[in-house]
Amino acid sequence: MRQWQYAAAAWNRAAPSYASGPMLHYAPLHEKMLTESLELVDIDDGPHILDLASAAGEPALSLWRHMPTADIVATDYAATNTILGRSRAYRAGSDVVFQFADMEDLQFDDDSFDLVTCCLGL
Repeated sequence: MRQWQYAAAAWNRAAPSYASGPMLHYAPLHEKMLTESLELVDIDDGPHILDLASAAGEPALSLWRHMPTADIVATDYAATNTILGRSRAYRAGSDVVFQFADMEDLQFDDDSFDLVTCCLGL
């Protein structure tokens, strides 16, 4: 088993409690960071955004609230986080796509995204 797989297993076990506790604790930080960061970028109304290490959806869902026409892909290497993220997106009425991804070995074509975010990714 590779080192990241051990970490993914730990995050899979911790995901439910992380999604209902610490992740919500960081929501104001994500909102502040997004508000300030989005003022610095010049992107159109429907950008393609990749959010790495999104856990159960942050800052991907905060991005969606700021730019509901954006095409957002939220990734995490803990499958439980992507399941929880899909559930949160569904409840919010969001079309953010959640998928498993190892951010050290991304399977996206070059220049697929206008913006890439990563908050608290290890």
